[in-house]
Amino acid sequence: MKQHKYIRKTSFKGKDFFIGIDVHKKAWYISIRHNGLLIKFFAMDPVPEILVNSLNKNYPNANFFMAYETGRFGFWIYRKFKKLGVKCMVVNPADIPSTHKEKDKKSDKIDSHKLARELENNNLNPIYVPPPESQHLRSLVRLYLNYTKNITRTKNQIKSFLDYNGITLPKHTSSWSNNFINYLYSITIDNRPGDKTLYK
Repeated sequence: MKQHKYIRKTSFKGKDFFIGIDVHKKAWYISIRHNGLLIKFFAMDPVPEILVNSLNKNYPNANFFMAYETGRFGFWIYRKFKKLGVKCMVVNPADIPSTHKEKDKKSDKIDSHKLARELENNNLNPIYVPPPESQHLRSLVRLYLNYTKNITRTKNQIKSFLDYNGITLPKHTSSWSNNFINYLYSITIDNRPGDKTLYK
């Protein structure tokens, strides 16, 4: 009779694993800690599902806690992990405790290790993650303010350029109407580089 071999799988139920993620556009650098030890470090494609599937496969039924630094990638990573059922926090880089060596020798690997270590030591404080609607509204307001600032800067540059060339604008030109803009186009400085500078 053929004998069947039964392989007993290691149980990770109730075990806590702490994952530090150093986020970049093309790759994530992952450090995993458990029981005060760094047990794994690797780089991977920046896809939350791949990381969660890998963790569930290697450490089934364990508890996972993740952290990454706030920055240009916003909060979509946090929201994706939350949707996948994994606890995640976003932290301010300036608030992460660092040794002198870590400050002097900065790298993706070191940043990832540091996040995982301080997460396990309960030394990280999450920043507030706004609802998507509030975040989009903030982005819209920020875009409007930047747009307004750029317009004001451009107007001041034009006025400074005209002052530099001894051209006095007519009175009551605070409003940049179509008539005023057409007037600017009618100004001739030297028919060569000066005009090109103004019209650019």
